[in-house]
Amino acid sequence: ELDYRFPKKLATFITRMDYQGRFYSGITMYVSCKECHKTHNLPNDQDERKSKRLCRRVTKYNAQGNAIRWCGTDLYRETKKGKLVPHRIYVFNSVIETLKKFLARDGFAQQITAWKNRHLQKEGHMFDIYDGNVWKNFKINSTDDTPFFFQSDFNLGFAINVDWYQQYAGSVYSVGAIYLTCLNLPRKIRNLRSNSIFVGLMPGPGEAHLQQINSYLQPLVNELKTLMGAGIEMATSMGNVVVRGALVLGTLDLPAAAKTFGFSSHNSTCACRQCEREFPSLGGGSNQRNFAGGWDDNIYPRNTKQSNLMYAIEWSQLKTEAERKDHVKKHGTRLSAFHQLSYFDPIKMVVYDPLHNVWLGTCKRIMHHIFIERKMLTKDNLKYMAEMVSNLVLPYGYDYTSIIRKINVGDGFGYFKADEWRVFTLHLCPLLLKGLLPTADYDNWMVFVGAVRVMSLAHVSLENARACHKLIIKFCKKFEDLYKKECLYSNLHYHIHLYAQMLDYGSWHSHHAFNFERNNSDLKNINTNNRDLMERTIARRYVESIHKEDL
Repeated sequence: ELDYRFPKKLATFITRMDYQGRFYSGITMYVSCKECHKTHNLPNDQDERKSKRLCRRVTKYNAQGNAIRWCGTDLYRETKKGKLVPHRIYVFNSVIETLKKFLARDGFAQQITAWKNRHLQKEGHMFDIYDGNVWKNFKINSTDDTPFFFQSDFNLGFAINVDWYQQYAGSVYSVGAIYLTCLNLPRKIRNLRSNSIFVGLMPGPGEAHLQQINSYLQPLVNELKTLMGAGIEMATSMGNVVVRGALVLGTLDLPAAAKTFGFSSHNSTCACRQCEREFPSLGGGSNQRNFAGGWDDNIYPRNTKQSNLMYAIEWSQLKTEAERKDHVKKHGTRLSAFHQLSYFDPIKMVVYDPLHNVWLGTCKRIMHHIFIERKMLTKDNLKYMAEMVSNLVLPYGYDYTSIIRKINVGDGFGYFKADEWRVFTLHLCPLLLKGLLPTADYDNWMVFVGAVRVMSLAHVSLENARACHKLIIKFCKKFEDLYKKECLYSNLHYHIHLYAQMLDYGSWHSHHAFNFERNNSDLKNINTNNRDLMERTIARRYVESIHKEDL
């Protein structure tokens, strides 16, 4: 007679496998206030929930600095059985626990050291992030003799992305995901789902506003502070090692970067986080900013880590909302949870992501707001372009069927994704637009296409990067001449900083956000049965997909 019988039900099998211990050991759930997004510990005991039922965020202080008013929003709802259940939760997944699982994998420790022996190295060329100034020179403490990533094989660098997506079609329910990527891994595997670090899922339906997001970021910052110090001992196939880590790259879209790192918006007076230029209003009752002029290098002084921190602290010490708004308008900075990381430089390390800045930015905007709105491209032109694409043979791996279909959707190019804009811009538009646009417009657009074609290669020489930078400046100046200041927008100004961030991080392939956008799509496709607290279901299923092969 056998002592063990294989379970008949999947639920029994999952229980015996100890999924909770194997997959969810790093997951912590917090109660999130539905009004102010303040997070609180989620006690298991019902009596403790009753005693801590109201949000304890302080909303007002007296002149002596003592709290005199609290948010007071009810954090729980009562079920028919009389139990208190959170209105909404924030799911945080420990970075340290995730790294322990990764390093326990056979061969993972060797993968994170492969960059030191890579074959793709050539003086004056940028192949990956390791060829950039940040990786080669970054130090936790300025007094360190050796740069951080050269001190130990297990000093890790991370890139962060924060992004919101709509969980449900046909209804507004915006969920925010936080991811990290380990940059020590080779580029061909660092962005795989199995190697991604899923940090947290911020609850919907509404997004956190401005500094409200700091509550969600604080658990991550606490772990990063631990990793930047003495580190954590972890087991690997090579034996126990001490792992340290630092956040050295933020690649986000403009609204997410403003919230996460405390910058003002891309349509504010201080719209650029990297230089001190101010952008006045165009006037006439318009909220649009004047981005004209200032295309040449080094006209405006650069912002610095020190000035950014100083303004953030000044902002935090102001008492009234009106004072804070005036301060942000003047200096473009709020206090972020990441200001607690003494080494982190938000000015240099938060880049203008090429996916949003170029493909979903300039390429999309010029086609829609210049060529189509100004009737340079008609409906007949769009049909002609679609027919031409159908007769072309694209390189292996490029799908043109959706491009053909979407060219004629809406006013034109409806629902193009970032990768479709990339394929269209780099490979199709030089042929499709020739003869349809006025000569001056076509020629200037080709200047930009030629520049980004080189800058988006897998590796770029320093000489070519500098030449492309000059072409982008030439394009921006001519753009202003052709379409005047009313058509200028923030992304054009940010283009002049792309060259500097390539020097810091290497080619675009090392710091774009394509992989993070794919992660959002994966999260959206997880079946939740539309039940309450679905963020918990999504987080658990996604963490399972990352670690399921670790068994």
